[in-house]
This record gives sequence, C-alpha cells and structure tokens, in this order.
Amino acid sequence: MRQMCLIIVIIGLIAIQTSGRLHFKRKSVAYEYPYYQIILTLGSCKDKIIYSESKVWGHTRYNRVLDIYFKSEDPSVLVSKAEIILLINNTNIMANSEKGVGNQEFGATVFLPADSGAILFYLTIYACNGNTSEKDIPAKCSEK
Repeated sequence: MRQMCLIIVIIGLIAIQTSGRLHFKRKSVAYEYPYYQIILTLGSCKDKIIYSESKVWGHTRYNRVLDIYFKSEDPSVLVSKAEIILLINNTNIMANSEKGVGNQEFGATVFLPADSGAILFYLTIYACNGNTSEKDIPAKCSEK
C-alpha cells in the first residue's frame, strides 16, 4: 500500500512540474541503424531564419539537459517557430518551453537520454516576414 501511495505522489509531483509548459511536436524517423532522426518543432511559420546552431557531442554517459535561450535584439522580430533536429541512437527525448513562440524571447529545455552514442544537434529559430504580432502565430497555445 505504501508503494502505491508513493507512486501516486511521484506522478502528482511530475504533473505539477510540467503543467503550464508547452511541449514540442515530435517526429521520429529511422535514419540508419542504430540512429534516428528526431525532429522537435514548436510553432508553424518559418519565413526567415533568425538564428541557427549545430553541435556534435561524442559518447554521453550521463543525461544531458540543454537549456536554450534566444532573445531578438529587434523588438519587432518575434520568434514564430523553433525546430530542433537530433541524430541520436535513442528516442527517449523530451523538450518543452515555458513561453512558447510569439515573443521576442524564446526559451526551451531539452532532456537527452543517458548512454547514447554520438549526438548531432541542429537548432533553427524562425520569424515571419512583416509585422508579426502574437495573434498572427497560431501555434503559441495549440501545441500542448
């Protein structure tokens, strides 16, 4: 009985910690055994690339947590889409964001698995052309 109560408490704590966060859409594609291409997206409009980054990590023995933060220097440029592409040999990946897209600032957290081989990481942040406001970006709240 105590074990059941402990499990319920743990599940409740996890639900409280992740409530209010926006989860990325996730698409997995088998790349070449044993690697997968994991595509994580938040938002939909991608007219112009405002930031991109790529990294390669060797064998990771421990869980790796990536904190992503971007702030546009121009207040009229709002983040409309964030896309993360990973080539990795494990599909146990989770990503979420507190604010989502539609703001001048964008932040996200990506949780990668332990004991994975080499990881290729690509991050691209997009903005829409013209005067974009929060109302023009439909994916801000619809991708929970």
